[in-house]
Amino acid sequence: MHSTPFNSLKGVECTVLSSIQAFQISVNNGYFSGSQLAGSVEPLWVHAQRTWFHAFNDSGGRLLGGVYASPDPGRLQVLVAARFEGGPVFLLRVDALREAQEAAIRIAELTCMALCHIDMRQAQAEVEGALSALEIAIKRRKAAEVEVQVLLLLKYPCIKATHLPLANVLPMLENEKTQVTVVNALAATGDPAVRPFLFRMFKHLRKAERPAVRRALLEAFGLMRGQKELSVLLDRARRGTAGESVVAIRSLGYYDSNRGRVLLELSKLMGKAESAWRKGDTRTRERWEKVEPEIRQTVKQLTGEVFSNAADLRTWIRKNR
Repeated sequence: MHSTPFNSLKGVECTVLSSIQAFQISVNNGYFSGSQLAGSVEPLWVHAQRTWFHAFNDSGGRLLGGVYASPDPGRLQVLVAARFEGGPVFLLRVDALREAQEAAIRIAELTCMALCHIDMRQAQAEVEGALSALEIAIKRRKAAEVEVQVLLLLKYPCIKATHLPLANVLPMLENEKTQVTVVNALAATGDPAVRPFLFRMFKHLRKAERPAVRRALLEAFGLMRGQKELSVLLDRARRGTAGESVVAIRSLGYYDSNRGRVLLELSKLMGKAESAWRKGDTRTRERWEKVEPEIRQTVKQLTGEVFSNAADLRTWIRKNR
């Protein structure tokens, strides 16, 4: 067997088991074998009969979970396996403190439930066919066919060859919902090559045009953590619609490397919210009712603390520069 770490989940290790048939007996009996799955690690306790149908697998994939003792005193290992019909068995291991047992179980279970098994040879063939068909549809200006091929490519964001074609075709799509899906998929890939396309898309959209797409792009800018994107987020936090401001402020929570600049702006926005409450302007208050909770949540995310007013936040900023 071999192991592949999940970059986005600390302490989570995914292991693909090579002996599918031997493991299948354990799954069907609703039990993990400590010697089979964890080497010399003895079971601390096992979730007997804790088996689910895989939430995203129509062919009857199943999950099974167990908690095992760790060689490190005070810690434990959570093991959850996902078995795919006709495919491999994925084993996820989460190492955690004993007191964090339930959280570790949930992380492992939810991660496993989000797994899907893709036949990469078949996927590559589908992608190549869709890219050829997409190029023809664009040349012939057949919007409906473009959409069909885009939806097919969206099935395989794990294949890098789909990224730039999806980014290129984004402005041509007529369906706003599909555009949002493309933006979300491209942002999740973390591919730096698509960043200029998403930034340009936002700059070219008029303020009242396709609000759902604009909000999706602002959310994507949080994942990108670029300086140009940061400037857009700060501007939209100040001057955007209530919906845009909420998303922009939420995305600012990812910019911990620019914490000082972000917190200074948030303190100003918090002050404006306080002023709106004092003045009693109904229209202004309605806006800040939506925006203020997001300000406080992002401030807490960046500082680890809760502030009752803007003055306290500014004091904290001065002390922690």
